[in-house]
Amino acid sequence: PELFYVLNAVTIPGDVAVLISDPEPPDFNSLDVLAFEYQSTVVVKGVRHQSQGSIWANLRDRIFRLQGEAKRTKVGPLEMDLVVDGGLDSPEVYANVNLTDEREQQCVRYPYPTMNPNITSQLEAISAQHLQFYAISELDDEDCAIFV
Repeated sequence: PELFYVLNAVTIPGDVAVLISDPEPPDFNSLDVLAFEYQSTVVVKGVRHQSQGSIWANLRDRIFRLQGEAKRTKVGPLEMDLVVDGGLDSPEVYANVNLTDEREQQCVRYPYPTMNPNITSQLEAISAQHLQFYAISELDDEDCAIFV
């Protein structure tokens, strides 16, 4: 009788269908704007380099902005803004770099560089590949799907 009670306690009555599938990847083609903040840590020859900033892209109008800073570089703190306006008839790149300890700042504007046809075909081939689910990770107590 004890075994009977144990089996009844752990048995779920009826049929329970369980379907486990990978989550759908994000559809970047449906996005007009993409924005996020980042923190980066890179170790080169045993030296840790850290930076943080934000990235904003208007995919419809082909405008991109990267704003970043690194508090500790060989020349002191570095602040950088990079803006690319690809929606113009003549696309342009704007860059502003500020080295506060050096009291140096440079702001430049130049035409967007033309791409090598080989690189263009490689990018088109890569963009044709669909994202695949890789794993689930946790960030700030939230489950996050990782796609590659």
